[in-house]
Amino acid sequence: MVAGRLKLGHCLVAVAVLSIYSLFALRQEAPYGGNVDKEETPVVKDFRTTDITTREGLEARPSTIPGAANGLFTTRALKMGDFLGFFCGRLVPIEKLASGEAELTEDDFRYSYHVGGLVFVVPDLANNPKRDKLAFTNEAPHPGGGPNILSSIYVVDYEGQKYSALAFFAMKDIKAESELFIYYGQAYEEHRRKQGYTQPVYLQFGLDEKVAQDPRNVLQTIPSNCFAEGDFDDY
Repeated sequence: MVAGRLKLGHCLVAVAVLSIYSLFALRQEAPYGGNVDKEETPVVKDFRTTDITTREGLEARPSTIPGAANGLFTTRALKMGDFLGFFCGRLVPIEKLASGEAELTEDDFRYSYHVGGLVFVVPDLANNPKRDKLAFTNEAPHPGGGPNILSSIYVVDYEGQKYSALAFFAMKDIKAESELFIYYGQAYEEHRRKQGYTQPVYLQFGLDEKVAQDPRNVLQTIPSNCFAEGDFDDY
């Protein structure tokens, strides 16, 4: 991902901003879409106990965007609504960064998912590049490109408790060997202007729940809470 900038109080930090604006489309309890054999797809309590957080066929490779380092590609054709995986990581509230209680490295900022001005979801790419590969997703180049995937809140109801996770889905049909792109959100516009371009404001795209693939039809295990610390609903 290419770093943008976000103002935190008197601090100015670099961050790849993937905004909550794309999260409104599928906020509901699992399951949705299709038949699921729960015995074949067990729920695990902690995503750190498994590397299986994304579907097969996703690979990090040099991006098609000049200067963007790695991007995320699919080796298989995808249909609109296909589940791609969960974005997992350490949850860091922004107020802790502003107060100095928490610190993030440059790479932490570069690959974090920034949720609605509230928290960062920080992946551990150094130790878990296979598990956290969704962090390699770039914004589409401009002109000539737009997002082909989106994110949503996926709620797992497990043993009487509800847990939230960030789930990624294909928002259109995608050819094999294509790079996957997401919209970084309005907070990234300052960086775009510095690079000499703007993007349309992708606020109104979504995904019909009828075509959204249930993650339990794709993965061998479903993490009950894809945030290592805390839960999105607490913020």
